[in-house]
This record gives sequence, structure tokens and C-alpha cells, in this order.
Amino acid sequence: MLTMKCVLVCAWLASLPLAAAAQPVQRCETARSIDFKNLVYPLEEPRFTNGQTFPLRVVDGRYEEPHRPGYQGFFYLNVGDVVFGDVTGDGVEEAAVVAQYGSNSGNFRVTDAYVFQCQQGTPVLLAMLTQQWIQRDSGRQIFSAVDHSLRIDNGVVELTYDVRGTGPVSFRYKRVGDHWQRAASP
Repeated sequence: MLTMKCVLVCAWLASLPLAAAAQPVQRCETARSIDFKNLVYPLEEPRFTNGQTFPLRVVDGRYEEPHRPGYQGFFYLNVGDVVFGDVTGDGVEEAAVVAQYGSNSGNFRVTDAYVFQCQQGTPVLLAMLTQQWIQRDSGRQIFSAVDHSLRIDNGVVELTYDVRGTGPVSFRYKRVGDHWQRAASP
């Protein structure tokens, strides 16, 4: 669980208007020009956020909740793989980014995907594909993502997770309007 200090910091962040807090200060020409290692990512983890969305500013690919030196129970978010492809079918490339977050003590680790596009010179979060949502949709218990777990193929976002009793399993989703729909395997 998040420490009391993070709960207070996260509560303060939650009090900020999300649109203002989530607006990155960087400019982009295409999805490939977005600096994903220095961007704001929304955290929507019910176990930590009580149904709220907390904007976490990632610097050099990592966010850490404020903690005292040597303390291991702090919350973190790491930016991982970034892949590019046309997710929306409009002929323009989007970027899918893997972010892994949890407790540095090792008792909690989750991997979500964030899909961004460049709109009018600004990075914009198009959608999130969360581990929790995939677990609910698939009925499978997911441990964590495997290395290089993300790809985009013909508009389909594919995440590969380690599934209890099975090993690596790929889950494929296509963006249809404003929601994700499970896609057939190739």
C-alpha cells in the first residue's frame, strides 16, 4: 500500500484539475517525437486511488513517491517499451507505452499500456489498457508482463503477460470508438 506521505501527496495531486495537471509542457510533431520518459501519466489503480485519477509526472522514465533514504516500501512507476503503429485506423501513427508500477518492496507490481497521439502539436493520452481490465475481460489471473511485452500489429495492441499456471499469454485488443474490443489471434 502507499505510504501515508504518498496518500497526502496523491490527495494534493488529485485536487488539481486533471486536464491542467495532465497537460505535458512538451510539444510534438508526431507520436515518435514525444518524450515518453518525461511526461505525466494518469494512475487509475483502485487499490491506491479510491476510484480517482492521480497524475504522476515521470522524470527520466521514473516516478517515485517521496520517501526517506533507505525506505523500501515506496510506490514507483517506470516507463518501459514504446511501440508505434496506427491504433485508430486514421492512417496516423500512435504510440503505445508500457508502464510498470507498484511497491518497491516487491509485494505489488502491475503493468499497464498507455496509448498516446500527437494532436495539434501536443501529446494527448488517447486510451489506457490496464492489467486489471484485461484480467476482468479475460478471466485470467495475471502476474506481470514479460520482457518486450507490447506490440501494435494492424491496429491491434498486443500485451503479453505471465499468467498463473500457463506462462506467457498474449492478449490482443483493438480500439473501437472509445472502448477496447478483444481481437482474434492472427
